[in-house]
Amino acid sequence: MGKAWSTDWLYNCSSGYHENAAHTAQVQAMESVTVGAGTFDALRIHFQTQFTNSNDAGLPNGPSGLATYSQEGSCWWAPTLKRMIKCDIDSNFGATAPASYRQRYAMSMTAVVLP
Repeated sequence: MGKAWSTDWLYNCSSGYHENAAHTAQVQAMESVTVGAGTFDALRIHFQTQFTNSNDAGLPNGPSGLATYSQEGSCWWAPTLKRMIKCDIDSNFGATAPASYRQRYAMSMTAVVLP
C-alpha cells in the first residue's frame, strides 16, 4: 500500500492528432471487489492524468493545439488474474465540450475465460 509512481507521454497519431499527458498513481488499499466475473481481492489504484497541448478540435483552444483536460479515477487490479477488473474514471473537459464527450467511464469484468 502507498506505492506511487508517475509517468508522462506524448501521443501522436498518423491523422495528426497529438497531446501530452502527465500521469500519477498510488495504490490506496487491498479490497474485496465483486464484479460480474466474481469476487476478487484487488488493489485499488487511484490516478490523475493531466492532458495538455491537445489539438482536439472539439475542445476550447484545440484548433490552436493548446487544449487541456484531465481525468481522475480508480481502477482495481486483481493480482491473481494479472489484470484490471474494474475502473471508474471521470473526465473534466473544462467549460465546454461536445455533448458526445464521455464525462464518466466505468467498466467491470463480466467473465473470466480459461484456456
